[in-house]
Amino acid sequence: MNATQEKFTRQTVTHLHTWTPSLFSFRCTRDAGFRFTAGQFARLGVRKPSGAIVWRGYSMVSSPFDEFLEFFSIVVPGGEFTSELSQLEVGDEILIEKQDKKLVKESSIDGFVVLSQLKDLTLLKQLKQQMDPVGHNGGSFLGLNGCVIKSHGNTNAEGFAYAILRAAKEARLSFNSSA
Repeated sequence: MNATQEKFTRQTVTHLHTWTPSLFSFRCTRDAGFRFTAGQFARLGVRKPSGAIVWRGYSMVSSPFDEFLEFFSIVVPGGEFTSELSQLEVGDEILIEKQDKKLVKESSIDGFVVLSQLKDLTLLKQLKQQMDPVGHNGGSFLGLNGCVIKSHGNTNAEGFAYAILRAAKEARLSFNSSA
C-alpha cells in the first residue's frame, strides 16, 4: 500500500512539554491539506512495540491557522494509548488519520460543529473513556498552607478513592512541605 492509499499521514513530533508527571503537550508537523475548525478532533495513532497501531481521538489545541498541530494529553497509568504516547520524543513519528469529509460538517448556527455521520462508534466510546471524570478525579490547587485536592461533588466511591490516592501521592512528593 503506498502513501496515497493509507488512511493516515505520518507526522513528526517537533516539541514536547511536560506540565506535570501526568500532563504533557506536544506539537507535530501538519500535512498541508489538513484543515480543521476550533473544537474539532483528530484520530492519532501510535505504534506499539508489536507493530500494532492504537488510535484515539484528541482535540487540537493549536489554532486552525498554525502551521503545526498541538495536543494536550493526560497520562492514564497502564493506558494502552497514553503509555506509548507519553514515551514519544522530538523526531518520533505520530500518525494522524486522514480526514473524512463526511464525518464533520459545519453548521451555520453560531459556528458549532455538527457530527453528521459517525462511521466508527468506538471513537465515541474511547472519547467517553478518556473524559470519564472518575478516572481523573481530584484537582490540585495551591492553598494557603500547601496543596489542596478538590474532589468532584457528585463522584462515586471509585472517583473519591482516586482523589485520596492523588493526595497521598502529592504528600509523598512533598508538595505540602514548607520552604
